[in-house]
Amino acid sequence: MTLFPTNVDQSAEVSGQQLPSGTGTSGGQFDANGNPAGTLAQSLALDFVFAAGCYTVNGKDGSIGFSNVGLTAEYATCDNAGAQTGPFTTLFSIVRQYASQAPVRDSVKVDVAPGRCLVRFRREDAELAGTGGSNSVLSAGLRSFLQGNNSFADVSTIAIRTDLACRSARSISMPS
Repeated sequence: MTLFPTNVDQSAEVSGQQLPSGTGTSGGQFDANGNPAGTLAQSLALDFVFAAGCYTVNGKDGSIGFSNVGLTAEYATCDNAGAQTGPFTTLFSIVRQYASQAPVRDSVKVDVAPGRCLVRFRREDAELAGTGGSNSVLSAGLRSFLQGNNSFADVSTIAIRTDLACRSARSISMPS
């Protein structure tokens, strides 16, 4: 059983980038390497956040409503130098719908054929402007789950699952 994957790489290229308003395949995207040279990604996860919430405002009564945002991610194989070696293929194409003025964080993870990948991520629609609400999208990260062992020589690993809502004073002692 794998509770916590150990071979995960986080791309530094994408964190905090705002996805500009898009119109389908033009605009609204960023490109990044999905995993380091010499590694094989077996899954890719894109994390994104609506930092100011995702909602619409009814102009008549000020009530909060749902906002829909279309997001598409594509990936292509590349060599160790980062040069594209295959065509871009859809990783996912989704529409997220929220009615929240609080920040919303979301993530989509998809299995891919093992390899090194380039990733591009875009929003399909225009960002809300003015007092009509908020639905700006920031990239919070691109993670690649790499092929490899989840165990390491001369190292013991342990996973502990606990109920953090139970606020009792407990401690864990490990023999040295």
